[in-house]
Amino acid sequence: MASPTLSWAELAEILPGQVLLIDANDCVVEASATLADLRSALAAGEPVPLTDLVDAPDETVTKFLAMARRARQPIPGKLAMRQRDGTTLTFQARGARIGPPDANIVGVFLQNPTVSSKSDRFNILNTTIDQLKVEIERRRHVESMLEAEKETLASVFKGSDLREALGILARAVEANSGGMLVSILLSEDGRLLRHLVAPGLPQMYTEAIDGLEIGPNVGSCGTAAHTGEMVIVSDIQADPKWEPFREVAAAADLRACWSAPILASNDEVLGTLAMYYRTPREPTAAELNLISNSAYVASIAIERFRSQEMLTDLLIKEQQGREQAEAQNAAKDEFLAMLGHELRNPLAAITNATLTLKAQREAEATSGASADSFLDIILGESSLLKRILDDLLDIGRLSRGKLQLRKVTMDLDDFAAQIRKTAPATYPQRKLVFDIQEDLGFIVADLSRIRQSIQNLLDNAVKYSSEDDLVTLSISATDELVTFTVADTGDGIDAKLAETIFDPFVQLDNSIARTNSGLGLGLALVSQFTKMHGGQITLHSEGKGQGSRFTITIPRGEPDDAPAPAPGEDRPAPTASSKKVLVVEDNEGAREGLCQLLELWGHTVSSAADGREALALFASDPPDIALVDIGLPEFDGYEVAARVRQQSGGDEIHLVALTGYGLDTDRARALEAGFDDHLVKPAEVQELMAILGPPQ
Repeated sequence: MASPTLSWAELAEILPGQVLLIDANDCVVEASATLADLRSALAAGEPVPLTDLVDAPDETVTKFLAMARRARQPIPGKLAMRQRDGTTLTFQARGARIGPPDANIVGVFLQNPTVSSKSDRFNILNTTIDQLKVEIERRRHVESMLEAEKETLASVFKGSDLREALGILARAVEANSGGMLVSILLSEDGRLLRHLVAPGLPQMYTEAIDGLEIGPNVGSCGTAAHTGEMVIVSDIQADPKWEPFREVAAAADLRACWSAPILASNDEVLGTLAMYYRTPREPTAAELNLISNSAYVASIAIERFRSQEMLTDLLIKEQQGREQAEAQNAAKDEFLAMLGHELRNPLAAITNATLTLKAQREAEATSGASADSFLDIILGESSLLKRILDDLLDIGRLSRGKLQLRKVTMDLDDFAAQIRKTAPATYPQRKLVFDIQEDLGFIVADLSRIRQSIQNLLDNAVKYSSEDDLVTLSISATDELVTFTVADTGDGIDAKLAETIFDPFVQLDNSIARTNSGLGLGLALVSQFTKMHGGQITLHSEGKGQGSRFTITIPRGEPDDAPAPAPGEDRPAPTASSKKVLVVEDNEGAREGLCQLLELWGHTVSSAADGREALALFASDPPDIALVDIGLPEFDGYEVAARVRQQSGGDEIHLVALTGYGLDTDRARALEAGFDDHLVKPAEVQELMAILGPPQ
């Protein structure tokens, strides 16, 4: 804060001669050191009325003091002061108001009668008055600084710009210091000092020192910021710290610079406050106090400003977080609505087809052709439901980092031939174009995820194009990379949507989709699977109605990098033969349906609704193969498998977990419990055939 003023006691002590300071109540509040007896009396108690010390009528004393308060020049008079020994000593007195008007203090100067020379008395009086004038002027400067400091802090507290607030302080220092020029610099990351305010310095100088490095012997400011202590340079041209800046200082006519670090409450250096003079000189004690106090006020202002900035940032982030949460809630609501829609469509188709078959059977009007069409609907829509659930599970596992690739070395030519065969059957109403390079070689990858990615891209291409639009699948390879491209001449994608097209739940306009629009997970999964393979996916579209092209590029990898195949993957395909199969499933509909299917395939089938019943059948009539659900009543499928392995001959039974638990951890746990295979409901026909063999 501003330099403290002298107290009335300190002022009375330094003034020459004998001085009484009289307050507005005509009481003596302080006496000079030469009036030791009176000073002792004042120190012991309350202020003493001047009338109690003077041998004169009260009216005379009151009139003298009143005239002294109003007069522009000291009022002469005589005061007969009572002494401690009871005698009275008459003094020549001069009375004048000192200090600001609101202080209402009168100084009474007593001249000892032993001083007979008028010139001596006059000189003493003039000296005393001069000293009082200096102190009064000093008090005026201090009060001005106090007001400026208050205005500076008030400006920051009300949210003004920091440059504006500290400009008030800098201008006040310059106005109250007789030729001093002020500069305030702010620290940037503890490495540089940046110009903030310097109202009196030339622009060319402030531009030259902007970005000043913080370090030892880097001018006054750079050094002060480095050491955290005040640096006094009385002659810039002679001080080695200023060697790199002497010319610019000379051009600005600056010869002395005193710099104080602006320290935060935790002693972090926030910047520097420097005071320049145009002549070489050392600072006075008062000037040192001024620069220290001004730096302290600047630190309060800067910390307050930063706190307000942090609070504002927090409020903005909180608002953004709230908006993001609201957007996420809206996306969640939209997703749930879309999920309901997507699940209801295939469920409705399955229900309607099943009811129609039932009605036809009851009417004995079922023909083979109509039954086949309805069965195709049921199978197709069931497959769609399974893919929706698989996508949901995959995106959830990816978000938790739980999904892992199962890479193997695969022959790309065989893979391409399989795609060329299955894709037209998947989209019978569309003509697909294949552009597949010959002799593609191998790739080390997760076969199922690559197939899923291509399937998702083909789904999108068909979904957002008409029957007349072309859909092209291209596969090519170099020595190091394999490229899969799916292109269409359909609806295209605008640039704004292209930025987020690979984010989960992002979809094109549902109104233009030719088929079910899905949940917006397909492209997100493709992107993640591609990244997990070390590749990248790109999108190119000229915009609405211009078609789109998705390109996946994946490194070939090294064959030795591929892990061993999962249990069961390296076994030869079973031959067609009748087997004894046990189905363990607590859901009656699923159990009966699977049993009938396996019987139609030529197998001998038995079933159990819980683990206890299953173990009895394992003991009495051991099957060749058992399909066991995990979520069974009483004790689960894991325990069933463990107990079967402990039974005599249990190791010869092929145990298959057929369950709705489809995570990689579920698969691993099933294999650890004793299962030979793990299939997720509803199992694909190809998966069942891979274990049981083809129908007889």
